[in-house]
Amino acid sequence: MSTDTARDATAPPAVPASDRPGGMIGGRYRLTRMLSGLQDRQATAWVAEDTVLQRPVRLDIHRPGGDAARGFLDRSLAAGAVGHPALARVLDVVEAPGCCYAVSGWPDGPTLAEVLRDGALDPDIAAAIVRELAAGVADAHHAGAVVGGLRADRIMLTPGGPVAVLHLGAADPSARADIRGLGAVLYAALSGRWPLGDGAGGLPGAPTRSGRLCSPRQLLAGVPTDLSTLAMRAMQGAGPGALRTVDTLATVLAERCGLVDLLPFDDSQPVAPLPAGPPPPRRHRVATLGVIALGAIAVVAVVLLLSRMLTSMASSSGGHARTSLVTNITPAQTRTTPSAKQRTTTTTPPTRPAPKTPNRAASVPLRIDGATVFDPYHSPPGHENPPEVGNAFDGNPNTAWHTLEYRGFATFGNLKPGAGLRFDLAIAAPIRAIHITTPTPGITVQVLTSDVAADGLAGYTAVTPPTPVSGSTVLTLAKPVTARFVVVWISALVPQPDGQFQAALSEVSFSG
Repeated sequence: MSTDTARDATAPPAVPASDRPGGMIGGRYRLTRMLSGLQDRQATAWVAEDTVLQRPVRLDIHRPGGDAARGFLDRSLAAGAVGHPALARVLDVVEAPGCCYAVSGWPDGPTLAEVLRDGALDPDIAAAIVRELAAGVADAHHAGAVVGGLRADRIMLTPGGPVAVLHLGAADPSARADIRGLGAVLYAALSGRWPLGDGAGGLPGAPTRSGRLCSPRQLLAGVPTDLSTLAMRAMQGAGPGALRTVDTLATVLAERCGLVDLLPFDDSQPVAPLPAGPPPPRRHRVATLGVIALGAIAVVAVVLLLSRMLTSMASSSGGHARTSLVTNITPAQTRTTPSAKQRTTTTTPPTRPAPKTPNRAASVPLRIDGATVFDPYHSPPGHENPPEVGNAFDGNPNTAWHTLEYRGFATFGNLKPGAGLRFDLAIAAPIRAIHITTPTPGITVQVLTSDVAADGLAGYTAVTPPTPVSGSTVLTLAKPVTARFVVVWISALVPQPDGQFQAALSEVSFSG
């Protein structure tokens, strides 16, 4: 049985009355819940609320303090010198009467164990996750710190990548245990089973054959031989095939993954090659600088449109021939108007006055003042091909904005709930219909609205359900919704010829 499993079987120690849910530590941190599997004889781990900054944190409390807590303090201070994004950062270490405690960041995201309950990951994604974790653990070892307790239920999959929580209360953790833990995490990501003890790691235990642990490749068809072997070697405690340092593991995985990031951990490299055809960056910058000029032209067009409408109404009441409600629009104006197929053409004057009909509101195209990528679940946000955003409302159905390509799952590789584009109508306007054209039929979209440019989904109201769209689709609202900002949110991609998943929007427009 592993050290981690044995420790988890030990009941947490009795704690003072203040160390309970709702109790306060240091006059600032309100305890929320105790973290299972992260306790030992003298230290307990909690999720707590920082009442000053109003954010969740991790709190490791060691009782008693003083000399008895010297090892805990040394480990906490050493971990505080590590700033790799794959490790939860130690924010503060405090010595107080009768105890000492360390405050760490609490990652926001599901655990790897929770994700693996739906099945093993794509091998490339599994390798990318462990690669980032191995790089973080290597940084910790170089700083004289160890992570301890690496398990699938202690690794959070955040929008910025995987983050491992530290096991600060671990008694005598070792670098060798970190290597073994990384091997076990890779094993679990490839197979959906935990190899170091049945039920540990939040997953079912891995089976054995003739008294020996089965490899990931034996459990699941399609697991690459090199990754299966690497996981087994990392867990091997001794012998000629065992990995000696975490740097070796990190290097092997980095070389295997190459230069293309499979997950949005690091913006220094693209996640996938950009599709051919977008204008060069310089042209995009020029186009951006021209938005103000185009906006001014569009304002003039709106004024002319209203003028023509008034003239038309006056002419109809006097028995004269009616005039088209839509004026001719120059090519320079098509970036901020719907495509030509959606515009009304000039009508032929009738030979006799038209019969009176009930007064009905006309469908009026709404001007789009600009758009941005809406990608709140990536850190930093907005990495989904921002240079292509203008293609989604330029009036040309042959150009498009594309998401990045993702492996393994249509739901953005199971890395985030979605992404999309946020359109700015300049002013709050009543919206009756949303016109969407896509060259990737079958994607799932949902329309969200808000009066402010909120950063997260919580700031928007859904006005349509998630809807599959193909070709040109019109989403008509039962009642007009007045808003300035409209998000076309994509929650499901479609497979591409190269086996990856992607979505694209070639034209989006709105009418009121």
